[in-house]
Amino acid sequence: MLLFCEVSSPLRVWEESWETLSEDILRTKRKLFRYPLLELDDDQKRTYCLLEIQELLRRNGKSLADFEDLPRPDVRLLETLDNRLIREEMAHNLLPDTIIHHQLSGDLNSEQRIIYDRVIESVYKQEGGFFFVYGPGGTGKTFLYRAILGRLRSEKMIALAVASS
Repeated sequence: MLLFCEVSSPLRVWEESWETLSEDILRTKRKLFRYPLLELDDDQKRTYCLLEIQELLRRNGKSLADFEDLPRPDVRLLETLDNRLIREEMAHNLLPDTIIHHQLSGDLNSEQRIIYDRVIESVYKQEGGFFFVYGPGGTGKTFLYRAILGRLRSEKMIALAVASS
């Protein structure tokens, strides 16, 4: 329509038809990423749909920019989808982590609680940081890690544990 018809209100057409236009996107992206559990929110679907329209227009010497009132794709919404680890973490089942967090966080000893609180505070304040927890076997390092990871993952945050050797 945009190529061969004079559409009086491209934005109105977009708003009324984007869902229909994007119906196949989720299936296509699941296949492309080889990730059958992939979920896309409406903003991501709209962005993928706009990118597809942009590509069709480009092949015919046009652009979304030729239609002033049409939205532009926000590719920042798609950046994390290119990373398999991030996709898997985003699709993580929250219930087990919520249960683990509630079970473990109440049983932290005073030293573990200090570390736990400091790590969580750093995350919420977006300070970042490098935390090195050490101690002999049986001192509760894994217990602490599981409590921290359970908390963050239960809140839909991406948390990966790494260990030095």
